Amino acid sequence: MTKYQGKIIRWQDDKGFGFIERTDNNLQDSAIFFHISEYRANQRPVLNEAVVFEIGQGRDGKPCAINVQQQTFVRQKVAQQNARQVRQAQNGLKNQTLLTWVAIGVLFFVLLTAVVLVKHLPLWIIGWYFAISLATYLLYAHDKKAAQNGDWRVQEASLHKLAFAGGWVGAAFAHWLLRHKSTKPEFRRAFYLTVMGNLLALAIISYINLKIR
Repeated sequence: MTKYQGKIIRWQDDKGFGFIERTDNNLQDSAIFFHISEYRANQRPVLNEAVVFEIGQGRDGKPCAINVQQQTFVRQKVAQQNARQVRQAQNGLKNQTLLTWVAIGVLFFVLLTAVVLVKHLPLWIIGWYFAISLATYLLYAHDKKAAQNGDWRVQEASLHKLAFAGGWVGAAFAHWLLRHKSTKPEFRRAFYLTVMGNLLALAIISYINLKIR
């Protein structure tokens, strides 16, 4: 039903009814009757109180205000709902971003395997990336547990060093699965730099190895 805005201009507390004046720029039938049974609040109506209401039909067949609510309460509810929707959208976008990085990590391992198979890189490279990624993931898990228990934390520089050394795939999985270090902008920017640095170093190593052969 359509919501209207108004304010209480008359209120008979002993009889439990009053009148609302429309304030939504539509002055036709501007004063409308309402009964206490249609007032949705934890207090009694107050004179000049701003309200939001719907228009129904009374027992006498005349229009009356129904579902009368305090305007401040309605605005708070709308603001809370909007904030909740924004948070949900942000969380959805964040989850999508984290999942994208996991997909990039998986694709990286596939491409790395292909490069090794064509002899551009030695076989031990795959084992190195797997081992360092696993170690990085476990260190993230340890750091999250330490944060929850109030114990000594792992330095962020140590996490970034492991990511740069090749553990960034494990870090990507930790960001997604553990939801650890996944929202801090400064940390995320540093993480992106470690990934680019590691891939650049790997490309240089691959190029040198190809030249030697």
